[in-house]
Amino acid sequence: MNDDFTKYQILKEQGISSKQAYQLAGKNGLNIPARIRMLRKVFEFSFLQAKEVSVMDSEEAKSLNDYQEKLLTELEQFFEDSQ
Repeated sequence: MNDDFTKYQILKEQGISSKQAYQLAGKNGLNIPARIRMLRKVFEFSFLQAKEVSVMDSEEAKSLNDYQEKLLTELEQFFEDSQ
C-alpha cells in the first residue's frame, strides 16, 4: 500500500477541514478505507475519529453515537420482527 496524501496535507495547511478533505478524496476516487487512512495520517486522527467523519459524511446522524444508537434500534426491530 503506497498511499500518497501529500496534496491533502497541503490543503490541510491551507485550512481545509477534515470533512472537506474526506469529501474531496472521495471525488478524487479514493475508496472509504483509503479516505480513513488519509484522515489518520494527515489529520493525525485515531481510527474512531476518522470513522466518525466517514459516518457523518454518509449518514444524517449528528455523531457516531447517534449513528450507532440508530443502528441498534434498527437491529433490535429486525430481530423482533424475525421471531
